[in-house]
Amino acid sequence: PSPLRNLLLSDVRVGGAEFRPLSGDLAEYFDGADEGLLVLRVIRDTPADRMGLKDGDVVVEVDGYKCNHVSVLRDALARAKPGSPANVKWIRKGRTHVGNLDAR
Repeated sequence: PSPLRNLLLSDVRVGGAEFRPLSGDLAEYFDGADEGLLVLRVIRDTPADRMGLKDGDVVVEVDGYKCNHVSVLRDALARAKPGSPANVKWIRKGRTHVGNLDAR
């Protein structure tokens, strides 16, 4: 089966977006990202939406840690103190973006 066909498997929602780990054959479809969390869907008016994430982005780093599993993102948000959001780096169409995600 095609890697794109499996996009709907193993997705997880955090901070108002649905993610799926990106690796292997699937990574070749996304410029500049060998691994990370593929953003499947961003829900309007949520922390992920306000930060600027879009469907198809790939989150590659959270608070300086490589983000190759959704647990890295969840742990970073759990550690963050109120008013101190997690620093997130993502790739969109080959360009790197950064922002702050506060899911509290």
